[in-house]
Amino acid sequence: MKYTFNTKGLTCPHCSAKIEKELLKREEISYARVNIVDETTELVCSVFDKDELLSLLKETVERFEEGVTVSHFEEQKEEEHSEGVLRLVIGGAAFLAVLAAKLFGLDINIVMILSVAVYLMLGYDVLLRSVKNISKGRVFDENFLMSISTIGAFVLKEPIEAMAVMLFYQVGEHFEHLAVKRSKKEIDRIISSFPEDVNVVEGDTYKTVKLSQVNAGDVLVVKKGEKFPVDGVVISGNTSVDVSMLTGEPLPVDVNEKENVLSGSLNIGDTVFVKAEKDFTDSTANKINKIIKEAVSKKAPTESFITKFAEIYTPVVVLLAVVIAVVPALLGYDLAVWARRAIVFLIISCPCALVISVPLSYFSGLGAASRKGILIKGCDVLERLNYVKSAVFDKTGTLTEGSFKVNGIEIFGDSSKEDLYLCGYVSECFSTHPISECIASYIKENHIGLPDINEISEFRIKEGTGVSAKYRGHVYSCENKINNNVNTDTTSLPIYALVDGKPVGVFYIDDVIKNTSKEAVSSLKNNGIHTYMLTGDDSKRAREVSENIGLDEYKAELLPADKVREIEKIKKNGVTLFVGDGLNDAPVMLESDVGIAMGGIGSDSAIEAADAVLANDDPIGVFNAYKIAKKTHKIVIENIVFSIGVKMLFLLLGAVGLIGMGPAVFADVGVTVLAVLNSWRLLKG
Repeated sequence: MKYTFNTKGLTCPHCSAKIEKELLKREEISYARVNIVDETTELVCSVFDKDELLSLLKETVERFEEGVTVSHFEEQKEEEHSEGVLRLVIGGAAFLAVLAAKLFGLDINIVMILSVAVYLMLGYDVLLRSVKNISKGRVFDENFLMSISTIGAFVLKEPIEAMAVMLFYQVGEHFEHLAVKRSKKEIDRIISSFPEDVNVVEGDTYKTVKLSQVNAGDVLVVKKGEKFPVDGVVISGNTSVDVSMLTGEPLPVDVNEKENVLSGSLNIGDTVFVKAEKDFTDSTANKINKIIKEAVSKKAPTESFITKFAEIYTPVVVLLAVVIAVVPALLGYDLAVWARRAIVFLIISCPCALVISVPLSYFSGLGAASRKGILIKGCDVLERLNYVKSAVFDKTGTLTEGSFKVNGIEIFGDSSKEDLYLCGYVSECFSTHPISECIASYIKENHIGLPDINEISEFRIKEGTGVSAKYRGHVYSCENKINNNVNTDTTSLPIYALVDGKPVGVFYIDDVIKNTSKEAVSSLKNNGIHTYMLTGDDSKRAREVSENIGLDEYKAELLPADKVREIEKIKKNGVTLFVGDGLNDAPVMLESDVGIAMGGIGSDSAIEAADAVLANDDPIGVFNAYKIAKKTHKIVIENIVFSIGVKMLFLLLGAVGLIGMGPAVFADVGVTVLAVLNSWRLLKG
């Protein structure tokens, strides 16, 4: 059984990873995911009931993070908490006051008493967590390091340094909170500010209902300044729509009657009436929300490595600190001097910079991507994108618009235009493929006296080649390639019409190349990525598109199974991404290392099959996703190298007594703050 609980106030990426690991140690729990975006935790357990799991979760969370409210799941609104800032301000002022008192020669005993009071105000939560963890057998963590080093500073009669460690630790925590909050804001803005109530038409008037009660088929009134709450079609009125929340596209889009609107877009024009095509739970905005919330919980391999590294690193540095303090004393050196060095060593050694900045970098990368309309399904996907060596594109609807038109027709032999139109309509009228709809619409516009669809039977789809149906004893079909000796000297896509297997004519179909396809391919190639196109279309049209866009290679006239085999070959050259429309390319997406759905924002199949979805249907989004992944990886490496490099240097200097408490505090908290600020750069684009 799967249960969801609120874990309000849990926003630390590192803590969430530790809580998940601790929960999964229980044999009764088969799945645990802590989500810091919506502050919930999901557990799968077939032994405990809901209340027992709640108690277990509370106990586990309290070991790692104070101040988290654990409760049964319910929708929560974002709240502003100022207690942490107030504590920081008061604590900072008190620290400065005690520092001034010492500098002006106040009695050392009074300074010590005041220092203890300020220290406890700033660090009581760290001390409590440390004591609780020790009582439960969990000794070696950052709370233990902070506690033992600062208590040691008091023992050595250096209260200012002890207070400084706790103060700057809280400053680091505050910066982390701000960074996570800002990342959440970027992610949540897509589905934020939905009205609790919406107006549903009822007869000649309308009534107000809860958004969750909106069902497919309801007619809604959406006024200027309101968001479209569900996916639907405009049945009355014309307006302009701001889709930047969904796609990152800054320019408004004009929407007229009979045109679709997506939930989450903003009505900036006139009042319109919209017929809901989906329930709110199935709406685009809700699906995007689900993708992003789940994405943050999917850890990248580097994150997992850092978590494991910290678990080994912490007890090792504690052991080294003991060696630094004890061994010289046994050899006759001054115990106080070497104990001081050991405490400096412990302060420096805290791994906060690593365990906070690395997951925060991936978190910020996801936020930056979502702002550009790129929905990446996990930190692991973001990391794989960084290593891409080959980019493979589908043609129709990916590199081209996918909106087809009949550019011309040709009649074969003694056949007539009526024969061609009859064949085209009978075989295509039941198909929902864009090419079929294009041909059927063309025939409706240019021919009178269409056949009765009730007389059409045995409609069949021939995978990758065409469609057929039976009408008054004859078999009519439309196919994209035939075995007869029929040649067409054109780059348009020929769709042949056959009656009982005999060609009667051809429809010439055109599909326009997208404006940014060439730029996207060029940008990828400039970054050393080999580009391919795999398509089911004929070789002439595929060659024209490939040459126009500048692709390295292409393969044409492929069935879906052929595309899968081609991807298997290309993957031998390194990490491969495949970009398709998310509908008929699902098997190829699943076979590739990274599957990206173009324009699949409203398609369930795209969201299910792809690792990432480009909301704006723009090929340049593929390069933007790669660029964000590269920048994220670069910042992660910078933080790792900087954090470890500075700490190793300062640990060495501290061990031999060349630096004191001040530089030690910088090596701990200062490095953490700088690493967090470096991660923050991702949100600037």
